[in-house]
Amino acid sequence: MYQQHTEFKVSQMCRLLEVSRSGYYEWLSRPPRAPGAADQQVQEKVQRYFAQGRGTYGTRRIKHLLAQEGLQVSRRRIGRVLAQAGLRCKTRRKFTAPRSSGQAQTVAPNQLNREFTVHAPDTVYVGDITTSRRVKVGFIWLLCWICARARWSGGRWPIICGQSWSTRPC
Repeated sequence: MYQQHTEFKVSQMCRLLEVSRSGYYEWLSRPPRAPGAADQQVQEKVQRYFAQGRGTYGTRRIKHLLAQEGLQVSRRRIGRVLAQAGLRCKTRRKFTAPRSSGQAQTVAPNQLNREFTVHAPDTVYVGDITTSRRVKVGFIWLLCWICARARWSGGRWPIICGQSWSTRPC
């Protein structure tokens, strides 16, 4: 409104924006807000918690820690403070199992030699196992096998939830 007050009447703009004229003029008379001690305190605490978390704490975790101290700060404000300080949260890498030098000795021998033509049923089965991480369940293991001759398959979905196992047919 202040930028447009030379082109339009203040009373018309106040009516259009549903703002009282007295409220507008009071806002004009207020001194500009300078960053106070509270802002400085929030900046210091955000940077301290970020350093305490070794650069892994994001806005959610910092907001939770500030709320435990009684400070109500939005995630956007925390994000702005981090961006102004040039701080970025480290993300976790996906877990990969370590490979040992003796791994080649633990792999089962290749008995088929890529000869998948089988003359009798129920003599050769091929299979695979894989895992998938789910948020609410944990790891889901998918096991499948197929008879190389008859081409029928079977499988089960063992679901690991903490200590419990449950199975559902495919």
